[in-house]
Amino acid sequence: PKTDENKLSVLLLHGQAFTSNNWKEIGTIQLLGVSGYNVIAVDLPGYGKSDSNKIEGENKGEFLGELIKTLKLESPVIVSPSMSGSFALPYLFSGDVSIRASGFVAIAPVEPINIKINTPLARGSADEKLGIASEENLKTIPNNAIYIIPNAGHACYINNTTYFHNILYGFLRSLTK
Repeated sequence: PKTDENKLSVLLLHGQAFTSNNWKEIGTIQLLGVSGYNVIAVDLPGYGKSDSNKIEGENKGEFLGELIKTLKLESPVIVSPSMSGSFALPYLFSGDVSIRASGFVAIAPVEPINIKINTPLARGSADEKLGIASEENLKTIPNNAIYIIPNAGHACYINNTTYFHNILYGFLRSLTK
């Protein structure tokens, strides 16, 4: 929850082969926490330590909306690697996106995105599976920035943490100026 005007909430999602704990392991939670952001990392249904089954289709967006409401997050920045976009995008598209999120950080998105909020894309230089497609998926967004993270694969935020943290921190700072 926001406690003052400049304190953003950041919701960290995860990719299919990962969990919320990865954000702790690479220091993202700690970095953003000491920088004054409200940071929440969650295990999506059917992954990590969640005790629920996987969710299909449009229910993913509804789940994320209920989670954000339950956590009392006000227009969070959603950081969404790969598969987690299947939760984030239906949520963002189900209402006024500028109210639903302050920003959306797409990491190697697996599907096209057409959204009207600030959206940086990060992809790994060595992402042979989805890297180029990820970049194409973001070209239609008016307020985007594309970052190709060197020496990194599909999980570029884990492969080159320092580079990714610089992108994320710079983006968050730009939202509070």
